[in-house]
Amino acid sequence: MRKLIRAIAALVRDTMDILTFRKPSRRS
Repeated sequence: MRKLIRAIAALVRDTMDILTFRKPSRRS
């Protein structure tokens, strides 16, 4: 189950980055 949570968290972070174009990707 934790893997699923981690996957969702990663997806959420990616979405937040896309929604906040203001800053360039921090982890990219």
